[in-house]
Amino acid sequence: MTHIVIISTADWDHPIWTNKQHVACSLANQGHTILYVESLGLRGANNSGKDLSRIFRRLIKGLSPPKRVRQNIWVLSPLVIPGASNSIVLTINRYILNISIKLSLYFSQMSREWLWTYNPMTLKYIDLGKFYKTIYHAVDAIHEQPGMPKKLIKEEERKLCREVDHVFATSPQIKKELEPFSNNIKYESNCCDYDHF
Repeated sequence: MTHIVIISTADWDHPIWTNKQHVACSLANQGHTILYVESLGLRGANNSGKDLSRIFRRLIKGLSPPKRVRQNIWVLSPLVIPGASNSIVLTINRYILNISIKLSLYFSQMSREWLWTYNPMTLKYIDLGKFYKTIYHAVDAIHEQPGMPKKLIKEEERKLCREVDHVFATSPQIKKELEPFSNNIKYESNCCDYDHF
């Protein structure tokens, strides 16, 4: 089966699961092996207790090897600087992330076969040419969320759509906005945990 690196915009243990965790589980249930890379912190941190607590948790997890959370799923918590938007910090994050992924793949006995990303800034971090297949799963208008570098995210998302093999959009509106930048885009509606409901 295929080895898949998933670049998420959500931490694995977030109490409210979204597409990222559900897709990882579905792929793992089909026999694929997943390296789930937790959020790279598109939004900068602030002084709130919630953000400080999250940074502390990430430091603890980031200093540990990837953790096997389910059969066929490993979780990596990279120690990147949140809210990176200038070239120096992005370069540092790119270096840290690539070393972390390389070590994690070795540790979990995986290879770089597929990249399945939810992060519109992926090209700033990863060389897509190292993967056999690349997928961008556009699940939200992330640039519209508070505290995001809106212009940078939109520019990078358009570049990413041009570069990946496939784009999945979870709403007709997102598909319409990204269609001019992809030759292979498909509308796939959002998912939910059917059994839970």
